[in-house]
Amino acid sequence: MNTGIHFTSAITRNSRARLFNRSTPETDNIVFPRSNRNSYSVNKYAETNEKIYRGVQILDAKRKERLPNTPFLYNAWIEHKDNATNGGLCKAARLLKSLKYDTESIDLSSYDLVSIAFHIPEEQLSIPRGMELALLHSCRVFCEELDWDAAKRNSLQVPDGHRRIFEEGHATKRGLDALVAELADLENDVLRENQRSFRKLAEARVEY
Repeated sequence: MNTGIHFTSAITRNSRARLFNRSTPETDNIVFPRSNRNSYSVNKYAETNEKIYRGVQILDAKRKERLPNTPFLYNAWIEHKDNATNGGLCKAARLLKSLKYDTESIDLSSYDLVSIAFHIPEEQLSIPRGMELALLHSCRVFCEELDWDAAKRNSLQVPDGHRRIFEEGHATKRGLDALVAELADLENDVLRENQRSFRKLAEARVEY
């Protein structure tokens, strides 16, 4: 799964210089390898010695600072919930990321889109085979709720819990507004094009 974070095994002095040069089309984030002195172990890793709690630091080129991150724990939580929803989480995440790449209006990172999908209730992601179009409705309803419920929106954290999804320098209300609009348009398009077959997405079936 593409989380929007790029892993590297090494980083040279020249690549560090290019990283801070805005005129050079380099990746926004670089993760230092675990052997680097910038790596760190979170308390949970020290307590359990479980590799999923191993931490790294990400160099954020835009903010020019190193940010703590636990990508292995992040991936473990994504895998856990995806298994619990019969693959529904990753399908919902792919839908949100596809909308982002189909339009320039959704200013949300892939990482934050996956994190938003992670918080959709399990029962709304656990869709029977052949009924996957209902995931579109689940995504729209949940994102609309986040759009008007500021307290809930601002309380959500990324899966590994190292930061909130909606905070300065990351996901924004404006980006969420655009996502909600695109989800609503897509749902309306699907219903309009298939109005003879079903009246709501909960009735839609996909033949394999």
